[in-house]
Amino acid sequence: VPAMPPPSRMPQTRLPAPDDVEEAEGDLMQLEGDQEEEEDYPGWWLDMSTDELKAAKQKLVDLGPKGVRRKRGILKTERGDLTVKVLLGECDAALAHLDYEAEGLARIAKASPLLHTPQPCLVDTFGPGASFLAAERVVKGKATKEYQKLLGQGLAEMHLAPVYHPTFGFPLDGYCGNVPQKNNVTMEPLSWVEFWRKYRLAPQIRTIMQKYPYDK
Repeated sequence: VPAMPPPSRMPQTRLPAPDDVEEAEGDLMQLEGDQEEEEDYPGWWLDMSTDELKAAKQKLVDLGPKGVRRKRGILKTERGDLTVKVLLGECDAALAHLDYEAEGLARIAKASPLLHTPQPCLVDTFGPGASFLAAERVVKGKATKEYQKLLGQGLAEMHLAPVYHPTFGFPLDGYCGNVPQKNNVTMEPLSWVEFWRKYRLAPQIRTIMQKYPYDK
């Protein structure tokens, strides 16, 4: 886990409910310029103004989950293209899931500037039963030996990043797929084996025994 302040909600990620948001004026335009220009500004997604976030959210709410799928999960904004992930289901659970994913992306980006990690900018709901995560769209490039070298350097940079959490385990509870997953949020001093036994193996074994009590 990279060095950073104690975990909290990411700034400017959650906005008021749709009824409280002022309608955005005009259509949002795609940023002019090539991919290289976007690469020169690898942190601006988290610096979007409140008005820009409101406009992006309003356009997503107007599109709805089906409209986002029709646009292949791409939203054009004045800043550039965003990739939008839609999660259906009970709102609190879906929002918690997407918040955790956004937090992970933000921490990876902070730990390894060499890696071009999509920058999350907005987590919110379309309304009851559907939520979304909007993040910087990273366009697929052509694989080269140089890129492979940079990938290796970026992964090494991420694993060598200073840690805020002084023991094993992520400091936020999260998910494994759609299954809630507890982590060592109390910073209990644990070895890797102790962490794995307590927070990974034991919960799975308990779940199996509860669901299949006769298959012992």
